[in-house]
Amino acid sequence: MSDATLLVLNPNTSQAMTEAVVSAARALLPPGLRAIGWTASAGPPVIKDRPSYDAAAAAMPALLTEAPRADAILLACFGDPGLAVLRERAGVPVTGLAEAAILAARQRGERFAILTAGAAWVPILTDCVAAGGASHLLAGVFALDGDG
Repeated sequence: MSDATLLVLNPNTSQAMTEAVVSAARALLPPGLRAIGWTASAGPPVIKDRPSYDAAAAAMPALLTEAPRADAILLACFGDPGLAVLRERAGVPVTGLAEAAILAARQRGERFAILTAGAAWVPILTDCVAAGGASHLLAGVFALDGDG
């Protein structure tokens, strides 16, 4: 049997970010699963606020069309812009970084917090936690200075 492929799909245009997430994924993947990266060719270099988040989500169908086929997809932006559309259209299992982290927190059943870069992310990530059914465990979303 050939290796299965995980596509690390980055909805911003930062190749360095794609490479960093792919590298981290490769270090954790079991034998028989390989990770490849794909960076958006157009859009925001950094998803830093609601407008850039919404733009990345809206671009997800085009990004999926240009990306290589894979057996599963990891949406490589904490906050998961366009996750629902990606899941609807990909035809393979899809998860996002925020979704996976929230699920892990729910499974542990312990309070957790999120530390992010930029105050604009606080309501976006608070919404992600609510969508993931973990608001009751959230101690808060806290922002460092910066913009994503």
